[in-house]
Amino acid sequence: MQRAGDSAGPPYQVSNQILRAPAMPTSPLLTLSLLVLLALAVRGDLRRQRIPNGLTLGGTALGVVLHAFEHGSAGASTALTGALAAGLVLLPLWLLRGMGAGDVKLMAAVGAHLGPVLGVAASLATLIAGGVLALAVLLRRARHADAAARTPEPARAFAYAPAIAAGSLIAASMPLWHTLGT
Repeated sequence: MQRAGDSAGPPYQVSNQILRAPAMPTSPLLTLSLLVLLALAVRGDLRRQRIPNGLTLGGTALGVVLHAFEHGSAGASTALTGALAAGLVLLPLWLLRGMGAGDVKLMAAVGAHLGPVLGVAASLATLIAGGVLALAVLLRRARHADAAARTPEPARAFAYAPAIAAGSLIAASMPLWHTLGT
């Protein structure tokens, strides 16, 4: 009998679920779709500091359709759950004006490709990658403080799509790490 506050299993249970998650995306087409989505988002965010709605919403829809094609309605449900779960992790940052809505929608599109477990892992890895990127931006600005004093900085601090791409690729490769380790 469990007492209140006791966990149902060992503390590493959730991380083991992530590592044992199916190697999503499960097909070369889903993998290619995710890579193209991330590449286009990074390119657009670095050039214009915008991630177009057509890209994010189209990427989400494509993830759902490809999963449905492979696994029927269960695949579509998994993709939709992944989109919701991954997007919800970044939603508070948008609400606090810490990032743009395009970043949240891109994370949802990634979740539609990876599913809920790896989608949330991608969101968490993205937050870590974003912290590293923010530190690099701050260090760069400190080195160039003279020029920064003469040139006003745009309101948006930096493009976040590279952090989303890095976190997503790390999470997508986690099942591979587990496979290689066994």
